Amino acid sequence: MTKMCIGLVSGLLLSATAFASPYADLAQMRAAFFKATSWQIAEHLAAGKTLLVEYSAPNRWRFVPSPNLQEVIIGKKVYVVTQGHVVTLPPAYASKITKHMTSKSKSDPLAGASKADLEKTARDLGMQTLHGKRVHVYSFVVRGISDTLYIGADRLPVRAVMKGVKIRGKRFNIVADFSRFNQPIAIQPPAS
Repeated sequence: MTKMCIGLVSGLLLSATAFASPYADLAQMRAAFFKATSWQIAEHLAAGKTLLVEYSAPNRWRFVPSPNLQEVIIGKKVYVVTQGHVVTLPPAYASKITKHMTSKSKSDPLAGASKADLEKTARDLGMQTLHGKRVHVYSFVVRGISDTLYIGADRLPVRAVMKGVKIRGKRFNIVADFSRFNQPIAIQPPAS
């Protein structure tokens, strides 16, 4: 009797999973991403460049576009560190930078994707292994950019591969690796 109940419950769970739409799965991933209290994204760009973005709730950000430059945003204060020199931006300028840079939607793995885009183009590519972990893979197209998104068992993104991203008139492929979800990330004002 117990084996039959376990088999029935397993079968129901499996069929419920099989009927989930790619759009619904991606929406759940987006919700989990926005609930995260911290994360890190390493965007691997052309020519071996990497942009590092870190977030720690509620209002701490660190952007590292190159080894010699970083921007730290804490609340309404913006610090720019260039080759060890720290500059605190004036409040009026800092306010503009803060609004532009700290929108969580800019880091959203589905940034720019409308519900209609996802319902029309999202495809479930099944399970794969990435970095030794099982991930669920989805593809979709937004504004001419093909995106493949790898989602972990915790419903959080692990990797996004974007093909055809337009930067300064040229098209590039970008790989973004997501990590350190809900882990302590110390973002402090830089020492002067």
